[in-house]
Amino acid sequence: MNHDNIVNLIVEEIYKKLNNNEVTNKAKAVLLWEDNKAKFDMLNNEFDILHFDKDLRDCEILILSKLCMRGLCNLALGNSTSDEERFILKMLMKGKKVYILDEGIEYKRYKETAPKALYNKYLAYEEELKKFGVEIIKDISFITSQNKDTVGKVEIKKD
Repeated sequence: MNHDNIVNLIVEEIYKKLNNNEVTNKAKAVLLWEDNKAKFDMLNNEFDILHFDKDLRDCEILILSKLCMRGLCNLALGNSTSDEERFILKMLMKGKKVYILDEGIEYKRYKETAPKALYNKYLAYEEELKKFGVEIIKDISFITSQNKDTVGKVEIKKD
């Protein structure tokens, strides 16, 4: 093979990769525990929406559509037992915005049946996450351009 053919093949491969990945200058928004990416289409104008992958190293915002009781407890204690929990903690440590959809927080389903002390324990875990900068949101429309200037910046409170 001659030099020109090799260069052409390399250029074609790079072009294919660029077209397949649709390189954008948008900030990355990573979804955790969500199968329906279409629910988040309204964010496409401002963010490049990605599903979590263990090879991801960074993003501007992180959106958790679900959070089980074990995950809530682990995160509130600064502990991680999965790749997803480690990623969440790293993003918090980097000062990135982390949002949790209120409807996906598991313990809230048991408000009527759980022992009050146990329910309050999980409520305290949720409050702990809020102290870390996590925002509990009712719906994704909260994440809009008016919040874009605060993406990636978390106010650090000194007690």
